Amino acid sequence: MNDNKIITTEDGEEINLSALEREFGSYDFEGHTYYAARQMELTNRLFAGCYNDAEDGDEYTEEYSAPGYDENGNPVEIFMTFTQVKGEEIDPENLNWFQDSDRVEAL
Repeated sequence: MNDNKIITTEDGEEINLSALEREFGSYDFEGHTYYAARQMELTNRLFAGCYNDAEDGDEYTEEYSAPGYDENGNPVEIFMTFTQVKGEEIDPENLNWFQDSDRVEAL
């Protein structure tokens, strides 16, 4: 049995959503599933409550993102945030990547 979810985009590109999910993960947001096309990377975006606002021992928010696709093959950017403690950061590979994403933007 073939469990691959293969879709064809409007421009004729075939995307294997199952392969993306196995390699880079899938993320839920507002009742929809999104498939990352590469590993999440730190955005370094400056916003209220980010690393630059924190002193040692203070909590701050860290943001990661990756390009990906929605269930129909439309390109999106997937965002996730994590709470860290300055000076006591958790390594990225040990963060909870199974939580829902925080936002998704159409590209």
